[in-house]
Amino acid sequence: MAIQFKRGTTGNRTNYTPAAGELIVVDVDQVNPSLYVGDGSTAGGKLASASGGGGVSNAFTTISVAGQDNILAELSADTLTFSAGAN
Repeated sequence: MAIQFKRGTTGNRTNYTPAAGELIVVDVDQVNPSLYVGDGSTAGGKLASASGGGGVSNAFTTISVAGQDNILAELSADTLTFSAGAN
């Protein structure tokens, strides 16, 4: 079974107030579609995703580790990988 969301354009999104939790996909046929979620009172809903797929520039900068040095991310290209291991 497919789930279908309300769809529209950026221009007509603000003419509708989605119910709390209702999802709206805007400009699905365009390069940068966006997802909005309703709260029951905000016309057009609230942006739930960033368009463009560029990602987050600094998802983390410092991770504190008890009893160890901090882990620092100094570049937006830095990554953090978790691996399973023995305790």
